[in-house]
Formats: sequence, C-alpha cells, structure tokens
Amino acid sequence: MSATEVLTPTARYRLREFHSFEALDARFVYLVPSGAIFALNKIGGDIIDQIGQAGPTSEELVEFLLHRGYPPGEIDAALTELEHSEVIICGDFIPAKPVVPVNRFPLQRIVLNITNQCNLACTYCYEYSPDKISKTEGKPKYMPASVAEASINMLIKESGDRPAIHVTFFGGETLLNFPMLRSSVEYAKRKCSEASKQVEFNRLYSIGEIRLGNILEGFEDLAWEYRDWAIAGRHHGFTNVNDTLKELHSGISKAYPCGAGLGLLGVGTAGDINLCHRFVDSDVGQMGHVQKGGVNHQARDQFLNTHHIGARYDCHTCWARPVCAGG
Repeated sequence: MSATEVLTPTARYRLREFHSFEALDARFVYLVPSGAIFALNKIGGDIIDQIGQAGPTSEELVEFLLHRGYPPGEIDAALTELEHSEVIICGDFIPAKPVVPVNRFPLQRIVLNITNQCNLACTYCYEYSPDKISKTEGKPKYMPASVAEASINMLIKESGDRPAIHVTFFGGETLLNFPMLRSSVEYAKRKCSEASKQVEFNRLYSIGEIRLGNILEGFEDLAWEYRDWAIAGRHHGFTNVNDTLKELHSGISKAYPCGAGLGLLGVGTAGDINLCHRFVDSDVGQMGHVQKGGVNHQARDQFLNTHHIGARYDCHTCWARPVCAGG
C-alpha cells in the first residue's frame, strides 16, 4: 500500500487516471501520468467496467468476478497487476504533488534572428499578423558578426556535457544577411571543434496563426493519410504524427509543450535573448543579452518553474497532459 493511500474497513475500489480506447477489436488504456499503454484482456476489462459502474469493495468485486466464472488465482493476479500499474486503487488516495525542475537544463539550440528584414510578403507570416509581438523599432536590421559569435560562444558554454549542439538561422529572410550567415557557420565549426562538440545547422519555418482553422483541418487530413499509408506499409513524412507515435511508444510523459526556454533560446539582431525565435524582440520571455552577461538564469529558471506541467493546474484533470504538456 502506498503512503498516500487510506484504507478503511469499507474501502472501495476506484479507477485511477487513464484514457481507454479500442483498436483492432482490442481494448487499451493509456495511463496518466506515466504515459504507458496497456492492452486489456477480458478480466481486466470486466474489472474496470465494474469498478466504473459500482465502485465495489474488495469483497464485492471478487464475488462479482467469481460469479463471472474467473478462478481465484486469475482474479488475484489481475487485481494485483492493475493495482501495480495504477489503473485501479482500493481506498482513497492523495495524488503526489507534481515535481518542478530543480536542476539547470543544458542548452541545446539557439535560433539566431539574423535579420528582421524581408523582401517577400507572405500572407501567412506572423510578422504581419494581428498577434505580432516583436518590437523591432530601434533594433539593427541585420545581426552583426560580433553578436552571432557571442551567441555561439554562449551556446557552447551553456550546453554542458552535450556532445552536439544546433544553430538555427531565422529572420526575416535570412539570406538577406547571407555573408554573416556564412561566416557564423565557419566560426561555429571552428569553436565547436576546439570544444570537442559537433554542430548542426538549419532553418525554421513558421506558418503563423492567421489561417489556423485551415491548418488544423489540414493536419487532421494528413493524420488520416498517415494512418492509411502505415496500414499499407508505406512511409509517410508527416513528422507531427511520427514524433507523437514515438513518444507514445517510448512512454514519454512531457513536462513542457516545446523546448522554448528549456533546451532552446532565441537571439535578436541586437543580441537580446528570448524564449525562442517567436518571442525575439518582444516584452515576453526576456532572458539576458549575449554580450552583457549572457543568459539570465534567474529569469530562465522562473519561466521553467511557472510553465512546468506541475504548475499548470488547469491541465491536471486532462488525460492528454503527458502528450501536450499544456501546448
């Protein structure tokens, strides 16, 4: 019996947190918050159904199962397994308080907004949407090499024991500052070689939120297409579903919806550090300056504590919180 369980002479069985679903004519439960998935056999399904309907005492539940024809040994084994897996519990219980992080998380990626200028006019860009939060007035149009190099130095320093780090170039249109982009790549390669680290590069793309309804409908269509392709044994490149399936298969229980402020930080053209590229040059999520003290760890720790799933009480009754973590 757990230290948080309270048994009484008339203690009754209760269901713990899980989400039940069916697939291929079989019953499954997704356990919260462990993130585990179990297939239910017939006795397991009968136990869950009876507890959900009647909330029986131990004696009442065993009598019900005996009446259904299950032998005592199978009943005992099934109840033990379901209790151990925290699918059911006998008696009242007080959930453990979610744990917020206490150790500093090493940085893995920086997103360099190397320009806030663009020679395009894409209608889906959040830079032109009503929810724009960046304020680039008074900021350099192009990030100078000194800021980019200071950002890379900061990433190497804050990455701890990570063997590989990532530098992402963002904008605006990043190619408008191509000479600095190229010199930054060479600088990062050289500094990482000296630090015995590997470095990778890419660009991020954002579709913004103006046509979010159409985007979500498209995601749903892609998800069903992914399923059809998987059934046919074909590979589908929709990474949103692919990554989610990997997390479910691995039993991952996420504490944050994304890596912003955790393993990732964004840097503006003037060297200001923010949560990510989306918040660069905004009043939200400011976390220091690459040339003036580096990362403000107090601000970063405060953000991680207040945005940890354990501090998001509006999420505590949702079975999907290990998957989205409030995202």
